[in-house]
Amino acid sequence: MPPPRPPRRALSPAGCPGRGRPRERPPGGRRSQRAPAGQQDMAARLATPTGRAHYRQRSALVEPGFAQIFQRFGRHLNYRGHNAVDAEIKLLGTVHNLNKLIKHTPKNRS
Repeated sequence: MPPPRPPRRALSPAGCPGRGRPRERPPGGRRSQRAPAGQQDMAARLATPTGRAHYRQRSALVEPGFAQIFQRFGRHLNYRGHNAVDAEIKLLGTVHNLNKLIKHTPKNRS
């Protein structure tokens, strides 16, 4: 037989340590909404007609490959950490490309 449980105490919001104190905000009210430098560079490139044309090609070249990899291997990776994830994604891409080569290579019929 398990030991008896102690009686439950009523919870009160007055016991909350942050209750009643205003939130501390950085000077100027809101945080800075400035985009990272790489994002600003990309936005500047996409602002030109040539940049928009190059980016439009991405949907035909890159996105189908990602969709096919996600469909075949799933969206979850088995490893954590930048180097491990990078290696796993490269391995999945290599397997994907090798499968495409094997399937589309004409077979000699004799």
